[in-house]
Amino acid sequence: MFSGGGDIKYIPYIICLISYAFVTLIAILPSLTFGKRLNEFGKIFLFFTILLLPMGITSTEILGRFLQLQFYVWCMTFCLLIYRYDNKEKRKFLIMLTDILLLLAIATLPSVLILIFAYILIEIYQILKKYFNKTKGFSIKNFKTMVTNELKKYSIYQFIIFCLLVLILSIIILIKMHNCPDILFPDGDIKNWLEFMIRSLSYTLIWPFYEQLNNVSGSIILIFTLIFYIGGIFFINKKSRKLYILSLISLFTITIIVFLTRFQITANLHNFEIRYIPDRYYIPMNLASLISIAIIISDGLKLKTKRIFSCLIIVYIFGITIINGKEIFQYDKNYLTGLYTIPFYERLQESYYNNILTDDKDNYKVKIDPDAGWFFVEVPAKRMQKSFK
Repeated sequence: MFSGGGDIKYIPYIICLISYAFVTLIAILPSLTFGKRLNEFGKIFLFFTILLLPMGITSTEILGRFLQLQFYVWCMTFCLLIYRYDNKEKRKFLIMLTDILLLLAIATLPSVLILIFAYILIEIYQILKKYFNKTKGFSIKNFKTMVTNELKKYSIYQFIIFCLLVLILSIIILIKMHNCPDILFPDGDIKNWLEFMIRSLSYTLIWPFYEQLNNVSGSIILIFTLIFYIGGIFFINKKSRKLYILSLISLFTITIIVFLTRFQITANLHNFEIRYIPDRYYIPMNLASLISIAIIISDGLKLKTKRIFSCLIIVYIFGITIINGKEIFQYDKNYLTGLYTIPFYERLQESYYNNILTDDKDNYKVKIDPDAGWFFVEVPAKRMQKSFK
């Protein structure tokens, strides 16, 4: 299954390439899925800001790890649902592919079911609105007309199949979760809720100055951020308003979900000191906020009266990114020195030559992070032997 004819020395390279490819796909995805909803400037803005989103300096906040990929799935789902809504009547094969990706997203991050159920309700509402309104009212005749007309469309059959598969997958997930411990409010620190909200909602606008904040200045920043987001509703035109409101709902929804289900991360918040913060947990909120900002920029650039404001946002965000580029690119710094002074290849050698075996005597136990107790515990002996012949 690995390159090099099954040589497991290449595992880190494969994981790294897959991770880079996935994050690059997420950066491109808004351009592929939003169509004319975003202009070229909005798409370019999203591409670069997603790729240049600060990852933090704690030991696990790096690309090249599979554990990071789930945090991009909320953004991916939002983009795919927009594409499905806009193209359901035009792109049969691509809609089928989109549905497969959405099902994989559910299996990866069950929280996206909230987005998908909301999408399903919107689709059902749009269908009903065509046949039942204040003028026509409800009647059996209208109902028959709706069934007859809608069942002529291929998109309806795709939609029904998609809904059934989502329902089946949801039931499976609920059954699996039945015996799980309570996921709401695990150990955390409720006193840090304010910093959590600032880190979730305001970070993409103020990240270079984050460590200079305190509760007072942070509260002011958060208030201005909320004014900025809410004011955007009145800033953009009516055609873009629905998408913008949906993006805000997405942002606030994932913020609440993470706060409730990952509440333990509030214990890592220490007076706005970034070295303690596990940044990967905030990626869904940061990406959702970038989408909202991109919609404001895209819409503002269409009108002369609003163009200056949009240009100021672009200059500000890219300005702080360029000035503080050393905080994004590691260059020759290695934040992981404490954990990974021994390369993966040497860990394999150590396991191979010391003959560290699991209880079944057929599989090697390879150290990945001994301090955290992380091991490859089922590396087949023939794989190890092939790597070191």
